[in-house]
Amino acid sequence: MAKKKSKTPTQRKGVVYLDTAKLHTLLRDRGESWGTAKGISESSWRNVAQDLGVFPKTAKRIADYLKRPLAELLRPSTDNIRDGEFRWPEHPEWTVVDGSRSNWDYTSNGLGYFRCQVRHRYVGDDKHPEFGRARFYDLTGVSESDRSQLRERLTRHAQVCRELAACPQLIRNKSVLPVAEESFWWVIDEWVQGQTLGEFMSEGPIDERRLKSVMLQVLTGLEALHNRKIVLRELTPHRILIASDEIVRLTDFDLAKLLLHGKTVSADWPVDLYRAPEVEGGKVTPQADYYSWGVTFMQAVTGDLTITGHNSEVLTDLALPQELVTVLRQCTAVMPSKRPRSISTIRKAVEAW
Repeated sequence: MAKKKSKTPTQRKGVVYLDTAKLHTLLRDRGESWGTAKGISESSWRNVAQDLGVFPKTAKRIADYLKRPLAELLRPSTDNIRDGEFRWPEHPEWTVVDGSRSNWDYTSNGLGYFRCQVRHRYVGDDKHPEFGRARFYDLTGVSESDRSQLRERLTRHAQVCRELAACPQLIRNKSVLPVAEESFWWVIDEWVQGQTLGEFMSEGPIDERRLKSVMLQVLTGLEALHNRKIVLRELTPHRILIASDEIVRLTDFDLAKLLLHGKTVSADWPVDLYRAPEVEGGKVTPQADYYSWGVTFMQAVTGDLTITGHNSEVLTDLALPQELVTVLRQCTAVMPSKRPRSISTIRKAVEAW
């Protein structure tokens, strides 16, 4: 007997999909939870919570109840992914070749974006395709004043990439383009074949020779960004790409420009082991990236991905030069003032390793 095919969200006709994370935060801020809104049935809340979609009239009632524009609560990622591909709104020159629901993500200050691989429609051919690394930003839930600032920062991304093109440790930009009346933005960088440091770390401690090379190259990239007054704020192993030729590239640094202040929409700052404590307050210096660099180094050299800046005691049992241990402890200090004052201090300790 054939198995009955389960009903998925994309099979429901005439429904819209709401952002459950935003709704949860809005309800919590009101001291409420799923199912407590008057005039909205429990089944409707259940459909929202289970990502099954609701009919437009119900969605409008939910938006009115929460006193928010409906556009702010919609989640385009679920309504426009079919069979694993993101299809709306399209870029006129690039088409998505690798994208799924799991590629929809949020910055720590609540800005939604979709990550995917894209291919140029007109440049290249089947033998030599032109690929890109894309992020698609959803600004529908952002206030008009914040949206104006984000627009300026996104358009500056391409310019900054051109100015820093001489640094091989920084990814190059291919396109920055607004769509749907600037409610959404495409940012497409070059595609580099390789693995992230995070992927290597998941397999255990990193070989000392490779780790030394990688972390020195990361410092080179950070120094170039800091010289342009750009602080990454959320440097993580998954934003450090190690190409097949062992050249390291820092990726997604357009995100740094979108994290220059606190929350852009109602959202909690998720736990991030690599984020310096002061970042949530919005006022940061290059020392915030030193913190992230230090935590990444300690995790990579030990193979323990649970280490935070509070675990510098693990360095005691490692066969590392005292100068490097001292610098790592300084980098992961809670207070920014206790961290190194320059990248040259950190680089000197690593080069002596």
